[in-house]
Amino acid sequence: MERQFLTDYLHWCHEIFRVWTKSRPSEFSGEKRFNTLESNERGLLDMSNPSQILVGAATIRVSNGQTTMICPGIGSSIGLVAMDEVAGVTGTVHMMLPKVLNKSSLDKPGRYVSTGIAELVRQMQEQGALASRLVIAYVGGAEVFTFGAERNQQFNIGTRNVAAVSDQLHSLELRTLAADLGGNNGRTLIVESASGEVRVRTTNGGERTLCILKRTQLEAA
Repeated sequence: MERQFLTDYLHWCHEIFRVWTKSRPSEFSGEKRFNTLESNERGLLDMSNPSQILVGAATIRVSNGQTTMICPGIGSSIGLVAMDEVAGVTGTVHMMLPKVLNKSSLDKPGRYVSTGIAELVRQMQEQGALASRLVIAYVGGAEVFTFGAERNQQFNIGTRNVAAVSDQLHSLELRTLAADLGGNNGRTLIVESASGEVRVRTTNGGERTLCILKRTQLEAA
């Protein structure tokens, strides 16, 4: 338990360090990648556009309208989108850590994989979605911070997040269509609810389509 707490504590220290240094030069390659990502996203987000929804860290967003959901700053964290094409409901969650440490941490269920996916499904069901119809795509789980040549997997939050997501999806019997995981680059997840298109933007690989969540769109193509 103490080792687990230390791991999660170091992760949050890394996040604080990233915010503090985002306008400063950094010696960490992962930090440089995130600075570039945040700079690029300023041109992607249009907060005056009501159809755009920003999905920040530890946040769950659900919509039954035509929206563009943008989930930036995905490093070791996980950005996951679910869609029920029949009900016209789309939801995205940005999860930071694999599991809840204590009950006092439950104020934001979207922060943890162990609570975030189930809460996303619950909120989507409130708007008419069915869990059996949901189609999932998710990205993240990068190893952003590397200290020295040897890497202790116990401190690799990204790997643990990916494993936790896999376990939760299996437990909840949810269907995964696509995933983009690992590596050491920051990602942004972009979801177009009208078409079902899911795109991934990376700090050094540009932007590409990961999948189409709507079956009707695939059949039309």
